[in-house]
Amino acid sequence: MENYKENVNEELYAEVAKSMGISKAQVKEIVESGFSYLKDTLERRLYENVRFPYLGCFKAKKKQQEWFAKKKRENQRKKKEELYGTFRKTEK
Repeated sequence: MENYKENVNEELYAEVAKSMGISKAQVKEIVESGFSYLKDTLERRLYENVRFPYLGCFKAKKKQQEWFAKKKRENQRKKKEELYGTFRKTEK
């Protein structure tokens, strides 16, 4: 399936490149740069809306934001435990 998708993408890149008078590599770079920006924005957990003209607006849903925040707290806790060991409250 992945190979088919790549072939279709390559055909589309070639068609757009021909109609725009630019190279296929330039078309591919333009397309991938937008989606890499979207990926980076969501990974950095900025929760900003990312708007693509003619495609729409993309953003993380509320549940996704909560899940990311929870994972971030868990990862921070694990890092602290790795550095300092596990601290548990002792009852007196």
